[in-house]
Amino acid sequence: MATIVGGIGTSHAPTIGIAHDKGQAGDPNWKPLFDGYVPARAWMDGKKPDLFVFVYNDHANRFFFDAWPTLALGVGDRKSTRLNS
Repeated sequence: MATIVGGIGTSHAPTIGIAHDKGQAGDPNWKPLFDGYVPARAWMDGKKPDLFVFVYNDHANRFFFDAWPTLALGVGDRKSTRLNS
């Protein structure tokens, strides 16, 4: 039986991903937002979940309106290290 250990929410502006990908997390305009992820990451690292369910709306950046999925599920074969700061 599974146990839900928590939920984490954040702003959903599409530019957050762009700022991350461009390495702008330390920029004065972005730093307060990205600094807010540090405690959440530490908490999740401490919990060591077996499964992480990620739900988001990408604001039509990846899907077209004629192919709008009810649910999109991304799966990876390893732990991502991209958000480590």
